[in-house]
Amino acid sequence: MLGLARSGPNVMAMFAVCALAAWTAGCGGTSSANQALDEQLNALGAKREAVAHFAGTVTVDGLPPAPGPKEALVVVLYDPKNPPGPGRAPRFAFCRKEGRFEFNTYERGDGVPAGSYIVLFEQPKIGGRGNPGFKPPDALKNLYNDPDKNALVPEFKIDLTSPGRTDYAFNLAVAGKDPIAQPGPNAVTEIRLR
Repeated sequence: MLGLARSGPNVMAMFAVCALAAWTAGCGGTSSANQALDEQLNALGAKREAVAHFAGTVTVDGLPPAPGPKEALVVVLYDPKNPPGPGRAPRFAFCRKEGRFEFNTYERGDGVPAGSYIVLFEQPKIGGRGNPGFKPPDALKNLYNDPDKNALVPEFKIDLTSPGRTDYAFNLAVAGKDPIAQPGPNAVTEIRLR
């Protein structure tokens, strides 16, 4: 089981930089939102990475996802060269009701840094107040949340290059399959938000 924290100094700093850049651009500043973002990243000693679009749809047994109450269908990009660990979550996005998802880095729908990823899927419970995040059980029966297993499925191995794609389509077969009681050691079974 891999417990992941979504935020930390880097995530919070990036959020602050993005918020400041958007605010500066919206207040009639002389620089565009992109320029403001670049200036703030430079002030933090960071540089903007080139990103590639990663968006599409997910269906479950051929139908749009139907998460239960207090559930969410989550698409996770697992980087095997830089696996997540304590305090560092993988990149993830939520599926909307119709199954559409898109990843964001600097602005809505811009994608993620180019690279090789393994796509994972889970439909966990949404934590309550004072216990934010996503917790087991996985309504997808732990069938698609293990990078070691998904790496063996060609459609789940993604090599993203610019400009990327927005038409990925994943159909997850769940009905009639037995659940995996013990997910592998690298499976993403929980995402903690702090």
